[in-house]
Amino acid sequence: GLPADTPRFVMLRDPLERFLSAFLDKCIVRNGENMNHCESLRGFNITNKRKLFATFVDLLPLKWNMHFFPQALYCDGLYRHINKDYDFVGIMGPRFYYELERLSQRFGEPLASVVSDVFNLKKKTKTKYNFGIETPTASRVKAYYTAETLSRVLQYVSIDYIA
Repeated sequence: GLPADTPRFVMLRDPLERFLSAFLDKCIVRNGENMNHCESLRGFNITNKRKLFATFVDLLPLKWNMHFFPQALYCDGLYRHINKDYDFVGIMGPRFYYELERLSQRFGEPLASVVSDVFNLKKKTKTKYNFGIETPTASRVKAYYTAETLSRVLQYVSIDYIA
């Protein structure tokens, strides 16, 4: 394991956005390249994005995949440890780059340099809000979610809202 004095941090994301982002990345953007993440969709020829998402949401319980698990279940039960075991909790949302800056300031070097390099922060933190491509899913929620899929996904990830 890690030394006891190792800083622990986590970046959380809105569960509905996170679920849709995983679907878009694993099932749409990669165009079946990693179908093992979305194998419940094999054999379906659905071109309507809302219907395809609804089909995936309905079939997910048949074959769960780690990309769609609630965040609260990660890290040995994040929901049990987040308030006492983490030195920093950030939010991956419209102010993600700002959160990364806060993380860097909190822990300093060498983490600050790594975060800056990985996310190219020198070019992206001139404003408080994102302007990159790292978190565009919020703008797509209305295009994919219906009342039914929203209700169903909330059943899957509701622990993330109460943890």
